[in-house]
Amino acid sequence: MAHLDPQTRIADLDEVALLEHLFPHLPVNDLIITPPGDDAAVMAAPDGAYVITSDMMIGEADWLSQWSSAYEVGQRLAAQNLADIAAMGAYPSGVVLSFAFPPQTTLAWVDELYRGISERCAQAGAAIIGGDLSGGKQIILNATVTGDLRGETAVTRSGARPGDLICLAGTLGRSGAGLDLCHAGYAHQEARNQLPEGTRAVVEVCVSIFKAARPPLEAGPAAARAGAHAMLDVSDGLGKDLRRILRASSQSSGQTLAARLETKALTPFVNFLAPAGELIGVDPWQWVMAGGEDHPLLAVFSDSAKVPEDFRPIGRIIEAEAQLADSKPAIYLDDQLYEGVGGWDHYGESEKVHSMTRSCE
Repeated sequence: MAHLDPQTRIADLDEVALLEHLFPHLPVNDLIITPPGDDAAVMAAPDGAYVITSDMMIGEADWLSQWSSAYEVGQRLAAQNLADIAAMGAYPSGVVLSFAFPPQTTLAWVDELYRGISERCAQAGAAIIGGDLSGGKQIILNATVTGDLRGETAVTRSGARPGDLICLAGTLGRSGAGLDLCHAGYAHQEARNQLPEGTRAVVEVCVSIFKAARPPLEAGPAAARAGAHAMLDVSDGLGKDLRRILRASSQSSGQTLAARLETKALTPFVNFLAPAGELIGVDPWQWVMAGGEDHPLLAVFSDSAKVPEDFRPIGRIIEAEAQLADSKPAIYLDDQLYEGVGGWDHYGESEKVHSMTRSCE
């Protein structure tokens, strides 16, 4: 196919020409039987079962073009979907992409988007096997990812029991801090370069994780092999997502479960974020407990399990003494009931702690 000018608009191409341009750059793996280009892809399922997830991003709602490059948007879309597969204890295998682009979108932007997605998928061993393209008034990106359990049982949210260890692999609070730092004017390198060296290093990391998280994907299958009782990725905040495990496990077991987190175990996360908190006047505990989208893996193990080295213990599952008045599962920081904001919710306005659509000034 003839070389295309990167500044070519999507409106000036037909779908066939765009797909022919993109296909050679998509990652592949040994599970593909029928590759992209047919009505549907065919993949092998050696385990006899597979995990599947889907997640969507809306332009100027889930990311702002004035902050994030197309490459970063692609990396972010891949990361949040791959993390869901890892959280079930599976290995990412196939990716289906469905996108809508406004007519004025340039080929250069689309190329960078696919480069970001493809790099993350290739690193995880996942092949891009197909999808769909459409036009629209705004950019809409959706990824559906499949995962291979390789003989293990999927790890759900509902297996926690009293006495189990609560463990975490990955980082906490950095993406939430990064969002607040972008709102405070540190989205771009020029502003960050003006900061003292120590503060700048922390701010760089937080902004980078906010724009494109790096979840510990290999830790998910490791947790499954170690017999994790429950697991999920922390996408909406530690407090909110831990309550999801408690709620599902309480329903499964017939017991009313709560969690006791150790402030000593969480303090390293807080200390790392302290310079950013001092810079913009935010208590870093808020980011650690309620900041989402670092996508670490939160897993629960029995006392006798050999916890994988990527995980650090941060607390225990306990049996609740009584149901709270608001029906939310109780979380304690040491012996103090945690009553902070729970984290991100797409629809529950009262619980939103971060918003992409608030003033960008």
